[in-house]
Formats: sequence, structure tokens, C-alpha cells
Amino acid sequence: AAAPCALFAMGVTLALRPFRRVPTEINYIVPAKLILHPLVVYLFMMAHGGFDPLWVKAAVLMAALTFLQREALLRLETRLARRLGRPTAPRRGHAPERFSLVLPASIGRVEYAVRDHLTTETAPVHYVENTLVTGLFGLLCWPAIFAPLPGAFFHPFHTGPADLNREDFVARRRRHFDDCLATLEDGRYLDILRARFEEKQGLASPFVHWGVLDAPMLEQALACIPARHLRVLFERLLEDPRANRAGLPDLIQFLPEAKAGPRYRLIEVKGPGDRLQDNQRRWLAFFAEQGISAAVCEVRWDDSGAEGIEEGIEESIEESEGALG
Repeated sequence: AAAPCALFAMGVTLALRPFRRVPTEINYIVPAKLILHPLVVYLFMMAHGGFDPLWVKAAVLMAALTFLQREALLRLETRLARRLGRPTAPRRGHAPERFSLVLPASIGRVEYAVRDHLTTETAPVHYVENTLVTGLFGLLCWPAIFAPLPGAFFHPFHTGPADLNREDFVARRRRHFDDCLATLEDGRYLDILRARFEEKQGLASPFVHWGVLDAPMLEQALACIPARHLRVLFERLLEDPRANRAGLPDLIQFLPEAKAGPRYRLIEVKGPGDRLQDNQRRWLAFFAEQGISAAVCEVRWDDSGAEGIEEGIEESIEESEGALG
């Protein structure tokens, strides 16, 4: 059923958008994905021989799927295997760093409970899910995002460009984005972000959340997150602005007095029964590739009301503060 599902999903995507808005790349992307890629896989497997016909068919069908469709299919396969009592294949790829917390039962958000438990005067923790990285990106790349291109704005009440979710959103502004990202190389981004934060304060943007990003957090971010990290984070956002704006970790802990190692860490919080989503897994794998400190905090509630106890921790807050000394 994988191939019919892939065809249906791609067909619906194309059918729901006006033909004049379909990017020209579709004319060769669709045939390449649905015909050329499966054909190459089939010829490769037949040339090398020795494969069970069932595996050949499965490989050809999988070649017709997009990355996200394959990921969803594999997730469905795992759930089905568990329901049928069959063994499941272990997940491949990077296993994110994890640590555990046992906290007093709380009626509030679990992210706030972890934030309050981990934060210290010298290593503050902020709840920033999908807001800090995107906010810094939105401020630095404001001229590119709001470039007055044809069809991007047609009344004065837009909160963002009308073509934000189109496949060619970045391509149409590539030169503008490159100019903005270039400021990360020579240090100009520091003054630009501070000035733009004041200049654009309160103005609507699809990337900037003014209720979360304030002046003290901006200064902490600029002091602790190196320009190289900002660059790779922003470039990943540009790969797919619609999809990659979600899945970023819940918390950030700044370590401004760290003598060595990272001066911040990102923390994804998971309460009892909660699991990592696919977009969160992709971000965590990306952080590992780029050497960005990130971990998953798994929380269990202590109904006895005892104080929070950190256990099984691989990179605890004590270790983080130890780096400060």
C-alpha cells in the first residue's frame, strides 16, 4: 500500500494548489521521484542479483516515497509489529543524550517544572519552544522575509509574506537571505540584531514571538550562542521554513560563565508517557551532527511530594555548573 499512498498524497498536494502556483520544478521532480528513482533502484538490485523478489518490490515502492512518507510508514510498521506481538527493529541513527528527573507532582506544564528545577542564578533556563531560534532568524533575516517581491504583499495588514508556505519562498529571496547570513561571518549580526529588536518591536512576523523574546534573553543568546551555530540553525530553517519551524527543544540553558565547552544547552522535555516526535528526532540528530549540546529530559512525578531528584543523568546541571569553575 506504500506506493498508492505516496501517489495519493502527492496528487492531493498538487490538486489543492492552483496550477499557476505550482513551481516549475514540479515538472521534473515528480517524474524523477515516481519513475526515475524507483527505476534506478530496480536496475541496481537486478544487476547485483541474489535479492528475494519481495525485497526488490519493497525497495522499489520505498523509492517512490518521500522522506517523510517513509518515516511515517516505518513508524506505522513498528506500531503494527508491537500490536501483533512481533519483534521490532531498533531505530537507526543518532540516539540523543538523555537524563531523568523525578519531580514533585505538578498541575502546571511539565516544561515549567523542569525549568524551575534546573535554573540557577549563574545558569538560567528559559522556556523557548520554537521561539528563540526562529525569533533570532526572523530578526536577522527581516529584510529578506519582508522583501517587497511581486505577489508577496497586496494589502497593509499582512503578518507575513503571502508566499511563505510556497516551495519557492526561499529561492525567490536567496540573494537577500545570503546577504543577511553573511553578517554572521564578520560579526555585524550582533549590532544588527540589537538594533532590529528595538526597531521592529511589536511588529507582526511569522518568525518572531515578542511575548517570549525579550531584551535580557536576546543578550544572553548573543553572548552564549556562537555565530557558527546560528548560521547552521538558520540554514536548516531555510531548507524548509514551514516544517523546520517546529520540533525545536522546549528549553535552553545559558552557561555564560563556562570556561570550556558549550556555553548553552538545549533541552527537550518529555513527561510521563510522552515520546519524541519525528521532527524533534530530526532536530536532535542535526544538533549531534553540528556539535550543538542538546539532551532529552524524561520526567516522572513523585506523588509523595519529595523534592526533585535527578537520576540517571548523563549531563546534569551539576556538571554544567562544574564547567563554570
